[in-house]
Amino acid sequence: MSEFAWSWNEPRPAIDPARFTERRQETETDLQRAIRYYLEADKRAQEEQEAKEEAFFAQSAMGKKLMASLEEAGQREKLAQSIISKRRATEQDPVARAFATLKALPVYLREPLSRHLSFLRKKQEADRQKGKKSWQAERYARGTLRKIFERLDRTDGRWLTPGYRSLAGRERLDDLLYLPQLNKHQIQTLATMTAAMFSSTFETLCDGFGARDGELTMDVMLKAYRMLARIALRLHIMPPHYEALNKSEPDTELLPGAILRLTCADWWKRKLWLLRCEWREEQLRAACL
Repeated sequence: MSEFAWSWNEPRPAIDPARFTERRQETETDLQRAIRYYLEADKRAQEEQEAKEEAFFAQSAMGKKLMASLEEAGQREKLAQSIISKRRATEQDPVARAFATLKALPVYLREPLSRHLSFLRKKQEADRQKGKKSWQAERYARGTLRKIFERLDRTDGRWLTPGYRSLAGRERLDDLLYLPQLNKHQIQTLATMTAAMFSSTFETLCDGFGARDGELTMDVMLKAYRMLARIALRLHIMPPHYEALNKSEPDTELLPGAILRLTCADWWKRKLWLLRCEWREEQLRAACL
C-alpha cells in the first residue's frame, strides 16, 4: 500500500521546459471508461431510434409526398442549372442572342428577320468549313439587328406611353398593349369592350357632376364629354368634334353626336383599326421590312 492515502496526493514529476507544449498521455481510469461506454451506447440507441422513425415516416403518405417533392426540387435545380448554362452560352454568342431576342417579336417581324439571319448563319458555317474566315451572321446580329431592335423599342415607346399603359391596365383592356398584333375579329372585341368602358364612365361622370333621375343638362354633358375626350387622347384617338367642343364657347349642338360616337363600338372599331395599321406600319419601317 502506498504511503499516500489518495493517488492525487502523490508527488508529480517535474515539468520539462523542452516538452512543456507536448500533451501528456494519461491513462484512462475505470470511471472514464465506463462513462465513455455509456455515452457510446446512448448514441447508438439514439441513432437506431432515429433510423426507425425515418423509415416509418418514409412509408407514410406525408413522407412519400415529401420525398416526391424533394426529388422534384432536385430536378428543378438541375433544370435551372441547365438553363443558366445555356443562357451564359447564348450571351457569349451574338447570333444565338439575336435569335433569343427575335423570339419575343411579333410573328410578322420575327419570321422575315429570322429567315435572313438563318441564311447568313448557314452561309457563314459553310464558309468556315471550307477554311474561310466568315463573320456575316455575327456582323448582321451585332450591327443591323441591334439597330433594328433599338428602333423597334423607340417606336413602341412612342405608342406605349405611361398614360396609355395605365389606362389599359386599370380598365383591363390588355389587348391595347398588343394592338399591332390583333386581327379584325380581335379588334371588334376590343372595340366593344372600349365602348362599354366609355359608356359606363360617362354615366359615372354624369352622376358625379350632379345629374339626377336621368335628366342631363348641356353643362353636365359637356363636362363629361371633356373628361371622356382626355381619356380618348391618352389612347391616341382624336375625339369627335374636339376642337369645336373644347373652346370657351362650344357648339353644344355637336355634343350629343360626339358622346354617341365615343360610346359606339363601330366607331371604336374603325378608330382602333386605323391605329393598329399605323402602329404596325411604323414597326415594319423600323425593321426595314
